Amino acid sequence: MLLLGLVAVLSWGCSLGAGPSSYRVKVPILTLEARTFQCREDRLGQVIEPRECVALLRSDYEKIVRELKAACLALGGSPEDCQTE
Repeated sequence: MLLLGLVAVLSWGCSLGAGPSSYRVKVPILTLEARTFQCREDRLGQVIEPRECVALLRSDYEKIVRELKAACLALGGSPEDCQTE
């Protein structure tokens, strides 16, 4: 569900001001189910409130990011906007 939300938000955000595109996002099939857990982010010795984090296989994460960046570019986003540089 989280993955579909990310795809929708990025696709909408990158398409602002762009014409229609025939690109269709391909949601990757994950090798393993994502695992959620409580985590704390430590920045310079400061513990931040607990958050819900998600663990994915690195290869699955890379597939998701690659597809989102491709969708962003196809929908008219610049390489800078789509973070492809």
